[in-house]
Amino acid sequence: MSIMNNWTQLAAGGWTAGWVWAACAGMVAMPLGSGLAPGWDDAAPKAPACDISVKQVVQGADEEKAVEAEKEIATAEDLLRALEDSDKDLTDLTAGIRYDLLKGIAGDQQIRVGEVALKNTQPRSFAVKFRELQVGSRVETIAQTYAFDGRFFVEKDESTKLYIRREVVREGEATDPLKVGQGPFPLPIGQAATEILGRYDATLVEATAGLEANTPSEQAALEGFVAECKQLVLVPKAGTNADLVKIQLWYRKVDGRWLPRMARTTNAQEDVAIIQLINIKLNAGLSADALAATAPTEAGWTVREERLGE
Repeated sequence: MSIMNNWTQLAAGGWTAGWVWAACAGMVAMPLGSGLAPGWDDAAPKAPACDISVKQVVQGADEEKAVEAEKEIATAEDLLRALEDSDKDLTDLTAGIRYDLLKGIAGDQQIRVGEVALKNTQPRSFAVKFRELQVGSRVETIAQTYAFDGRFFVEKDESTKLYIRREVVREGEATDPLKVGQGPFPLPIGQAATEILGRYDATLVEATAGLEANTPSEQAALEGFVAECKQLVLVPKAGTNADLVKIQLWYRKVDGRWLPRMARTTNAQEDVAIIQLINIKLNAGLSADALAATAPTEAGWTVREERLGE
């Protein structure tokens, strides 16, 4: 069984169906020359050879750089290429997460709130821990953890007392859980633009284009949430074996970096997931239990381990 099939089986039955994020494109500053401009010297003051001040020149250069920076993200390919080096100097990422899933056929809606943590050292690992579940008007406290350590994918649910540890990568092999088309947690950090463009038709559209809230009353709030974002739309190319039929991604520029803001995915069963990342922190360090998904030792738990080939 291939790695892709392993992930697909997990995604088909869980919250992981269709999460694509990317982040961190840096800006390059243009250095100024160190020499004196023509018409200036160290002698007594005299009229310069031109009547444009140094301040005006610097301001003009800054404006040109701002214009060029904006021009850099004019197409989907521009954005994807800007994200190719997004894992440079990135050791960890943490954020709050709101995961809103609307089942297309049944019409059931569930909203989960929690935290996500990513460790960007090899092998990459991540954990998502949900603390709150809303179904209709009912809100309850939960403790659900989904984690990947580079080889095993763990599901841990305190309410059902169920712990499942699945081997999804064989010993000695490697996979990237963030890679589009390869893992259940596709966040293309450092992924080559050509790889994504080889599997998806990509377009850059207006921030609110095609944005529909799962709850109509939240439409205005969602539009405000992505107001300053670039939206990237990915559609699998014909003949591509993909569960997701449409992926919408929003990125917002903060301190010179394009950071993931929101994603909206639609699968073949017409299930729509809206994932929001809130208060993203980069390289802030991870707490000791941020990635923890240890097997319980208390009585009453069902603990199961599934190995490849068994």
